[in-house]
Amino acid sequence: MGNKIIYLATTEGCKACEIQENILEKVFDNNEGISVSIMDFNDLPDWIKVNVPLGDFPTMIFVYKDVIKYHCSGTRSEKYIQEIIEKDIVKIDG
Repeated sequence: MGNKIIYLATTEGCKACEIQENILEKVFDNNEGISVSIMDFNDLPDWIKVNVPLGDFPTMIFVYKDVIKYHCSGTRSEKYIQEIIEKDIVKIDG
């Protein structure tokens, strides 16, 4: 995988997770170089499960070079996600 990854932790039957997945698809039509990994929360890498509280879904985890830079739970707008990418993921390069 690349240096910039957004994990979307979901749970079975979660409508909010489906909505967030659709929002992420729209955001990533405009952001190259960032990969998205959508998976059931049980399938997340262990190092993420240990470091991120997983109690509400969907949960997005923004990772840069294997370091968790930001995480949030609940459905978030395209604008919110874009702002986080610009502040915490993309602008790290330099």
